[in-house]
Amino acid sequence: MLLRLTVLAMALQILFLSTVAWSAMVSATRGQQVLIVLEGLSVSIGDQFYLINPASQKKVGLVTIQQVKGPKAVAILSKGRAQMGFTLQTHPSNAANTKSTNSDSTSAPVALRPQYGVLVGFMQNMMTSNISYTNEVGSLLTSSVSMTGNGYSLGGFYDYILNPGLFFEGLIAYEQFDVSGSSSTPICSSSTSCNAQINYLSLYGLLKWYLDPSPKRPWWIGGGLASMFALSKSATALNASDIQVSRALIFGGGMDFAISKNSYVPVILQYNLFPSSPTVSASSLILKTGFSFSF
Repeated sequence: MLLRLTVLAMALQILFLSTVAWSAMVSATRGQQVLIVLEGLSVSIGDQFYLINPASQKKVGLVTIQQVKGPKAVAILSKGRAQMGFTLQTHPSNAANTKSTNSDSTSAPVALRPQYGVLVGFMQNMMTSNISYTNEVGSLLTSSVSMTGNGYSLGGFYDYILNPGLFFEGLIAYEQFDVSGSSSTPICSSSTSCNAQINYLSLYGLLKWYLDPSPKRPWWIGGGLASMFALSKSATALNASDIQVSRALIFGGGMDFAISKNSYVPVILQYNLFPSSPTVSASSLILKTGFSFSF
């Protein structure tokens, strides 16, 4: 009788531990590596877990924990297949050492999930133009004019996981580069009023390094490159026909405010630096926010 009770207690323990492990799930895969959101589950290196397909509730793979970093873990796929959204069930080999802690819907860092999203931005644009002109006596002179202005941006992005703390972000956006200023002499199409108005279709590639992947407010710094294709343009401060494709170096940082397990609100401060030429130097400071989600 005592033996039966002992076996029954062990079975109930394994069943309980297996069930609570289901709150943990696969957030991304890369080759044989599997990124896991622990959702409060306590794990150790070497622990094994079955992967469960939520649609069929069947075991489809087996992973072994390789690395643990707070509320996330990296595992190696030993058998079967792994896919984002698969849940975990405790393997009997480590059931005795596994325990669950309290968790909530936002206990996992949003930074661990591949994300899609939209961004809107307010742009502060700056440009300095060196303009050559001929004075009244026929001498060729050069004058500099500084211009500033505001614009807006609207775009969509996708974040791809390179490793648990490093992401690649691809972004496509419509952006307004609008600046104006005044010169002391009429050098801008025979006027002292100088301007440049350019609407770009911009393609960004950005590396984001998450310095603090805390559960609710992960923040990051990053850098990258942008190619900007002029959709429309008009200018008195430079030759508009020369404006085709612009390049820019990108520097920035931001914070992701989680609103659920699968979505967050990003807040980003970004600086775009256009390579200078003998006649023009330009830059933009952009404040962005939006909405991001994962499937």
